[in-house]
Amino acid sequence: QRDCVAAERKFNDAIKHCQIAINENASDPKLFATKAKAQFKLALLYFQIKEDNQAINKMTAIINSDVKSFKQGKYRLSALIELCEYYVQAQFYANVKFYFKIIESDYKNSLIMRDDYRNHKSRIQLIEEYLNPEFQIEGYIRNVNLERHFAIIQADNTTNTYLAHKSNFIPKLDFLPVTVQGQTVIFNPFISESGQATARNV
Repeated sequence: QRDCVAAERKFNDAIKHCQIAINENASDPKLFATKAKAQFKLALLYFQIKEDNQAINKMTAIINSDVKSFKQGKYRLSALIELCEYYVQAQFYANVKFYFKIIESDYKNSLIMRDDYRNHKSRIQLIEEYLNPEFQIEGYIRNVNLERHFAIIQADNTTNTYLAHKSNFIPKLDFLPVTVQGQTVIFNPFISESGQATARNV
């Protein structure tokens, strides 16, 4: 807890000093990037200590800022993805859709940011699957492995099965209770490069 308080103070001081410098010299794009970096790290800290409203406010401040540099744009994209993932877990569909539209409009076809967009491709794809019902199929939880924290899901009207780790559930689970066995679920099927069939966004 003491370390978190010290880190919070450090990031807040950095943001404050950056803003003072920006007020004196608003033409230096490095200052905006440094401020965004401190805001982003502070927001992640707030998520870590369960201060969600504080975290959302910091992420939103990054997103709403005018982008003055490439590095600042990278932190803005990261903030958008973090908020999308947060609202996926909270099952706030409208919020996910709102921030995902910004990702698509501002970054998907951007020549400057395309490499950074590709670096986040797997995370962005998961968000897109959550939003698009065409990617979803129905099934039921056939078996639960309590020791290894995964379930076997069988798709309806087929013999196809998919592996679902506890982290693939929405909201994420600390453990898989045996009581989920037999429950009906909706999920996104995914085949990994190794050929493993997995269930995501369960």
